[in-house]
Amino acid sequence: MDCTNSLLLLGHYYPPCPKPDLTLGLTKYSDNSFLTVLLQDQVGGLQVLHDQYWIDVPHVPGALVVNVGDLIQRHHHYRVFKFYRSKGFDANTMETTKIAALDRISELKAFDETKTGSPSSDLLHLATIPTIDLEGRRKNTVDGVKDAAEKWGFFQVVNHGVSLDLLERMKDGVRRFNEQAPEVKKQYYSRDFRREFVYTSNFDLYSSSAASWRDTFSCYLAPNPPKPQDLPEICRDVMLEYSKQAMSLGEFLFELLSEALGLNPNHLKEIDCSKGLRMLCHYYPPCPEPDLTLGASKHSDSSFLTVLLPDQIEGLQVLREGYWFDVPPLITNDKFISSEHRVLANRATKARVSVACFFTTGIRPNPRIYGPIRELVSKDNPPKYREITVMEFAAHRSAKGLDGTSDLLHFKIWTWSVTTLLYLCLQIIIT
Repeated sequence: MDCTNSLLLLGHYYPPCPKPDLTLGLTKYSDNSFLTVLLQDQVGGLQVLHDQYWIDVPHVPGALVVNVGDLIQRHHHYRVFKFYRSKGFDANTMETTKIAALDRISELKAFDETKTGSPSSDLLHLATIPTIDLEGRRKNTVDGVKDAAEKWGFFQVVNHGVSLDLLERMKDGVRRFNEQAPEVKKQYYSRDFRREFVYTSNFDLYSSSAASWRDTFSCYLAPNPPKPQDLPEICRDVMLEYSKQAMSLGEFLFELLSEALGLNPNHLKEIDCSKGLRMLCHYYPPCPEPDLTLGASKHSDSSFLTVLLPDQIEGLQVLREGYWFDVPPLITNDKFISSEHRVLANRATKARVSVACFFTTGIRPNPRIYGPIRELVSKDNPPKYREITVMEFAAHRSAKGLDGTSDLLHFKIWTWSVTTLLYLCLQIIIT
């Protein structure tokens, strides 16, 4: 039949994409050949559609991927994500929904005439967020934290003093709670976050434009921990044990962050940044329509610091300079940044879990007023945010939900030039 009579070789190159929400590496399609033999690299991105689920095709060293083509069978489709896309995106209607208003032909011609292919980036060499060794030399550790906090707002820590056994038991506790019979979990389900322990799905369900594929249980563990009987027995002991370790780690990280700001090591602790601890335990079940939602939409955390325990299933991504990077604040007056991040809907065949410890008193009473640290402001670097309480900040987040915009904008001190004010006044008069 001459199925092996000819061979076409295509070499694809996928540079990092500045707008990954609006495109794909390749849209959904099937191969118009008898057979395809694919060599892929370790970056990942290839997905195969099977029983309405998009299944990741992991990189296996030395392996080749074989795909049956249209000329033999037309039931297998695949696509490529170099950076996964988020909710509301339809690959088949991308061009009409996102680019219909543009002069598409002229733009395509201009792109084609560059003869240089897809634009690349200075961030091409970066694979993920920085990793900090907490057992390294103090100065090197502080310098690493400073660089990561200024450029990323995110970093991973190793040699942190929390045992691997405890980390695994904590994740297992989250799975056990969520995989109980529904009638058992229902007794904890609520949207009253003043309760000691709350199990819910989408805290911003009624304010968000789209729901996320995620369930969560949460509780405040400091400064006033709950009574043991207020916590579910199936995960009670490990939550209390892990929270103590997370508090110790957080206090050490606040020391490093204080030094990175050029302050006394105890500065952030003395202003009660480590006073409150709220634990959120997320459960991301496999999603049948991962193209239409996310595990968590784009947001930054409304806390002083977050210590996150992820599992081995990928999903967390951090935004930097328009690029989403996979991951295997207010009082610093923007010296340290609070990076936007998101969680992809779970495309795996088993549930993904994570445990986020937020250092904040949240909606609990806390009279302390917070604003840009006085040692970090000057005549040339005036305060950029007004003074507020943590409760005020948390209430704003609760009302706004995860809508993709920064909570900090609401509390920003805006400065206007005379020209801008005159322009705005003129616009008001005209309208």
